[in-house]
Amino acid sequence: MELWFAWFFVGILAELAFGHPTMRPGLRGYAANISHSVVYLAAIFSLGPTIWYCIARIRDATGLHGLINAQIFDNSTYLNQVVISFIFLFLLDFFQYWWHRIQHSFPFLWEQHVVHHSDEAINVTTAVRHHWTEFMFQAFAVALPLSMLFKITPESSGFVGLLFGGFQFYLHSNIKIHLGRFSWVIGTPGMHRIHHSILPKHQNKNFAAYFPIWDVVFGTYYCPTKGEFPPTGVAGTRLRTVLSFSAYPFIMWARRVRALTTRLHRITMKATSS
Repeated sequence: MELWFAWFFVGILAELAFGHPTMRPGLRGYAANISHSVVYLAAIFSLGPTIWYCIARIRDATGLHGLINAQIFDNSTYLNQVVISFIFLFLLDFFQYWWHRIQHSFPFLWEQHVVHHSDEAINVTTAVRHHWTEFMFQAFAVALPLSMLFKITPESSGFVGLLFGGFQFYLHSNIKIHLGRFSWVIGTPGMHRIHHSILPKHQNKNFAAYFPIWDVVFGTYYCPTKGEFPPTGVAGTRLRTVLSFSAYPFIMWARRVRALTTRLHRITMKATSS
């Protein structure tokens, strides 16, 4: 938790010094996201052990504990550990890429993901502006197949955790950083801002977090041009309080259930009357 808030502190200072001056969230925006992050953390700590227990039981039941050995180096040196960690992140990003695309493709999951995308001024704190139920779905969609298909155990799990967490804060920062024609090499704030853009030409682009090569391979890559810094958010949706972040998906899901119930009722009545 201390590291989490350290990233906030460093990121906000960097944004105040180097961020886009007209697209900052303001004190209220920062406060709402940071406050929500406490709810998000609480959900992870309280529900995480049960989720990981279920994943372990599924792996045990299938007998799949890494069909492909991706541990091409041993853990004897720090360099090898770094290489192994990057291989792990590369494979992780493949599954994360497809999970992310699925979130944008199915209304049920999109209504959950909207909490993240609705930030109209994405910044370092947007990294943890996710609905607290997302990590449950993500664990089964990403961690489970990754661990079943690939055998790879980074020795320095702390390094992987630090890189994974820190990179997400960097990726969402309100800073103009992109690599031009080399943007496909590694994720940058400029690349990811395109994904959050509200402009039609940017929709469903740049799903990968760490390695945009996955977007290149699967046809969703968009290379930002010099100075391109689009507005962000979700058209017609404004979520600005901690309560709205938590409530929004449940409100939308309840509406879907009511609509489905009404439709089934009408079909039943029509069948009965005929």
